[in-house]
Amino acid sequence: MPIPGLVAQLPTVTVDTIADVNDMVLRHLTDRSPQPLMARLRADVDKILAITADRRPDERLSWFDNDEPARERPITVEFRSAYSADITLVLHRGW
Repeated sequence: MPIPGLVAQLPTVTVDTIADVNDMVLRHLTDRSPQPLMARLRADVDKILAITADRRPDERLSWFDNDEPARERPITVEFRSAYSADITLVLHRGW
Protein backbone atom coordinates (compact mmCIF):
# COMPACT_ATOMS: atom_id res chain seq x y z
CA MET A 1 0.00 0.00 0.00
CA PRO A 2 1.65 3.25 -1.07
CA ILE A 3 1.54 5.89 1.65
CA PRO A 4 2.12 9.47 0.49
CA GLY A 5 5.26 10.96 2.03
CA LEU A 6 6.46 7.74 3.69
CA VAL A 7 9.38 6.94 1.37
CA ALA A 8 10.70 10.50 1.69
CA GLN A 9 10.48 10.40 5.48
CA LEU A 10 12.12 6.98 6.05
CA PRO A 11 15.75 8.06 5.65
CA THR A 12 15.39 10.56 8.48
CA VAL A 13 13.46 8.40 10.96
CA THR A 14 14.94 8.13 14.44
CA VAL A 15 13.74 6.64 17.70
CA ASP A 16 12.51 10.14 18.57
CA THR A 17 10.43 10.50 15.37
CA ILE A 18 9.13 6.95 14.77
CA ALA A 19 5.84 7.82 16.49
CA ASP A 20 5.14 10.35 13.72
CA VAL A 21 5.75 7.70 11.08
CA ASN A 22 3.52 5.25 12.93
CA ASP A 23 0.73 7.85 13.01
CA MET A 24 1.12 8.47 9.27
CA VAL A 25 0.96 4.75 8.45
CA LEU A 26 -1.96 4.04 10.78
CA ARG A 27 -4.01 6.82 9.15
CA HIS A 28 -3.81 4.75 5.93
CA LEU A 29 -4.48 1.36 7.54
CA THR A 30 -8.11 1.93 8.36
CA ASP A 31 -9.38 -1.68 8.27
CA ARG A 32 -9.18 -3.14 11.79
CA SER A 33 -10.69 -6.54 10.96
CA PRO A 34 -8.34 -9.36 12.06
CA GLN A 35 -8.31 -11.32 8.79
CA PRO A 36 -7.27 -8.43 6.49
CA LEU A 37 -4.73 -7.23 9.06
CA MET A 38 -3.19 -10.69 9.29
CA ALA A 39 -3.06 -10.99 5.51
CA ARG A 40 -1.38 -7.58 5.30
CA LEU A 41 1.12 -8.50 8.02
CA ARG A 42 1.98 -11.79 6.30
CA ALA A 43 2.47 -10.02 2.96
CA ASP A 44 4.70 -7.36 4.55
CA VAL A 45 6.80 -9.96 6.41
CA ASP A 46 7.14 -11.99 3.21
CA LYS A 47 8.37 -8.86 1.42
CA ILE A 48 10.93 -8.12 4.14
CA LEU A 49 12.15 -11.73 4.08
CA ALA A 50 12.49 -11.62 0.28
CA ILE A 51 14.42 -8.33 0.38
CA THR A 52 16.77 -9.58 3.10
CA ALA A 53 17.18 -13.21 1.95
CA ASP A 54 20.66 -12.64 0.52
CA ARG A 55 21.84 -10.16 3.14
CA ARG A 56 24.34 -10.83 5.88
CA PRO A 57 22.92 -10.75 9.45
CA ASP A 58 25.17 -7.81 10.32
CA GLU A 59 24.31 -5.79 7.21
CA ARG A 60 22.27 -2.63 7.78
CA LEU A 61 19.17 -2.04 5.73
CA SER A 62 19.28 1.11 3.64
CA TRP A 63 16.39 2.88 5.34
CA PHE A 64 18.24 2.83 8.68
CA ASP A 65 21.75 3.29 7.34
CA ASN A 66 23.35 6.68 7.81
CA ASP A 67 26.76 8.26 8.23
CA GLU A 68 26.51 8.60 12.00
CA PRO A 69 28.72 6.41 14.19
CA ALA A 70 27.02 3.83 16.40
CA ARG A 71 25.93 5.33 19.71
CA GLU A 72 27.55 4.08 22.88
CA ARG A 73 24.44 4.86 24.90
CA PRO A 74 21.88 2.02 24.87
CA ILE A 75 18.40 2.77 23.55
CA THR A 76 15.48 0.95 25.17
CA VAL A 77 12.10 0.74 23.45
CA GLU A 78 9.09 -0.80 25.15
CA PHE A 79 6.07 -2.10 23.24
CA ARG A 80 2.90 -2.52 25.26
CA SER A 81 -0.41 -3.85 24.07
CA ALA A 82 -3.63 -5.07 25.58
CA TYR A 83 -3.52 -7.90 23.03
CA SER A 84 -0.05 -9.36 23.54
CA ALA A 85 2.78 -9.69 26.03
CA ASP A 86 4.91 -6.60 26.59
CA ILE A 87 8.19 -6.53 24.67
CA THR A 88 11.33 -4.56 25.49
CA LEU A 89 14.09 -4.07 22.93
CA VAL A 90 17.49 -2.79 23.95
CA LEU A 91 19.77 -1.53 21.18
CA HIS A 92 23.41 -0.97 21.97
CA ARG A 93 25.84 0.41 19.41
CA GLY A 94 23.22 -0.03 16.69
CA TRP A 95 22.43 -3.69 17.40
